[in-house]
Amino acid sequence: MITEIHIENIASYKNASKFSPTNKISLLYGLNGTGKSTISNYLYDPQLSIYKDCRLSTSTECDVLVYNQKFLNDYFYEEDSLKGIFTLSKENKSILQKIQQVTIRLDKLGNDHR
Repeated sequence: MITEIHIENIASYKNASKFSPTNKISLLYGLNGTGKSTISNYLYDPQLSIYKDCRLSTSTECDVLVYNQKFLNDYFYEEDSLKGIFTLSKENKSILQKIQQVTIRLDKLGNDHR
């Protein structure tokens, strides 16, 4: 379980701040600009260099599951032309984006030869 989150020198956390969850499942809420996204983004990908001054303490080894905008962007891909239709997984998203890029290039090449 997470026992303490130390956030410092990132976004709205210029000074050191500590958050000590008391339950296995925690919900962060608050006004805009108070640092909720900063905490969830840190928990989602703590190895990023922008979090070099942040720390996470746990009582035991645990999986930290974060459901935020970065998670949605990584795992769900919504087709622009088909609202409500999406695919699941980073791999599928990447493959669909490559297909779209190649299709655009092929269309451009076809138009250039006309």
